[in-house]
Amino acid sequence: MIREVPFSADFMGQIDPVWPDGVTFVQQALQFNLTEYSQAFEDDDGPLWAWGVVPLWEGVGSVWLLFDRRANRSAFRIIREAKKYAAFLEGSGFKRLQGEFHCDAPTGRLAAMLGFQREGILRNYGMKGEGDFVMVARIS
Repeated sequence: MIREVPFSADFMGQIDPVWPDGVTFVQQALQFNLTEYSQAFEDDDGPLWAWGVVPLWEGVGSVWLLFDRRANRSAFRIIREAKKYAAFLEGSGFKRLQGEFHCDAPTGRLAAMLGFQREGILRNYGMKGEGDFVMVARIS
């Protein structure tokens, strides 16, 4: 059974991320205690996915998504929870949500389903220049 749990360093220590490079940004959010706008989900076997927003300035936030390799079995639940979360964020005063996702990552498809629009390509953008990323944004 899938349940929501607090997002924490313990959760991060147990996840087997689909995109390991995505962990760095999330670790920074934890380091600076920027987890107010986050959610995490697990089942009996451990962490499945987490997401959140790091506030950049008033009304603007940067989204992050982190998925365990086992999360692909929960696609419909992920979409349902993500839609509820997007509605919650709009009610929390965010006028612009933006994110950068590796061009090969499936998270970009989820962002599109949630109404994020592509703004451009960031070439050799990763922390180590490991590839191209797409910049997306949702304006409310």
